[in-house]
Amino acid sequence: MVNAKLEQNKRHEPAVSVIVPVFNTKKYLQECLDSLVAQTLQEIEVICVDNGSTDGSYEFLVDYAKVHENIFVMKHTEGRQGGARNAGLEVAKGSYIGFVDSDDFVSPDMFRTMYETAEANAAQVAVCNIQYFHMDSGYGRSALPRSVLDAPGAASIQQKPKLLSNLTICNKIFSRRLIDRYEIRFPQGYYHEDQFFVIVALTKAERISTIPASLYFYRKGRQGSVSEYRGPDSLHIFSVMEMIEHYIAHSQGDSQLKEIISEVKVQRLLQAYRLTDPAHRRSFFAEMKKQFQAAGLGDSCQLLSRPEWREYQIVRRSGYLIYNMYLTTRARYGKLREYVVHAK
Repeated sequence: MVNAKLEQNKRHEPAVSVIVPVFNTKKYLQECLDSLVAQTLQEIEVICVDNGSTDGSYEFLVDYAKVHENIFVMKHTEGRQGGARNAGLEVAKGSYIGFVDSDDFVSPDMFRTMYETAEANAAQVAVCNIQYFHMDSGYGRSALPRSVLDAPGAASIQQKPKLLSNLTICNKIFSRRLIDRYEIRFPQGYYHEDQFFVIVALTKAERISTIPASLYFYRKGRQGSVSEYRGPDSLHIFSVMEMIEHYIAHSQGDSQLKEIISEVKVQRLLQAYRLTDPAHRRSFFAEMKKQFQAAGLGDSCQLLSRPEWREYQIVRRSGYLIYNMYLTTRARYGKLREYVVHAK
């Protein structure tokens, strides 16, 4: 069901369409939407796609849209977040498309800065930094080192492969022409589905512009967040990475890119393991070990840090218990080091 406002013929073509999938986040919607209607970019539309909320989120959206003419509301109750984003893509009219999660918020200048940077550099994608917002302690560090985003102008992903070290979709805007040309969509029914969309878009874009400023604020520590994987959903990352590798193998003849994607897979699996439901970690490890042994990466990696390289080798060569002992020891050392630093 689509809100009547979306069906009006008077809808113009804005500079940016922002798609916000919503599922039981009523507590955070006010802050999220207020940050979007406060954007200094005037030519913007915000498409909120309720994904079957039961906490009153949809009713809040409808009431909010009544007093904000650039807020549009849809209902989408089939599938997960990827399906909701796809539904928003079908009606978005902007020259560029952005995505915001409904429990996060953004800087007032985010979409103006992103849009103007993309336009000035004839870029199909623009990327800004992310600052973490912790529920218990407030603002934290930024997600990406400034050096990754500090280059002026625009470049391809082969020229800036380190952009693939962060596959968050919400700190980027994408040309609608790019999305339409390659028919880029989110695989439905999976978690980690945004990683497929981001990798396909970044590898297809000829020009990517970067902005070192942290313009997107990512809420961490919220109970029920989609970053908390439960049950067999923990293993979805393997299916998504398989889709990505299959896509790259059949649409790109670039051997350098294939090697970079292999490194991306290692990074993503190492990160996803820590979020995996404890009941499924042994199964996750077994599949990860098999994947790493097949990858056979050399020691001249473009993406993996030295700690990630060591961890990759430990997974390849050891068993489940040894790997978990390694993670536990590293975590304790990290806490001890943090304590010593603060004690000085």
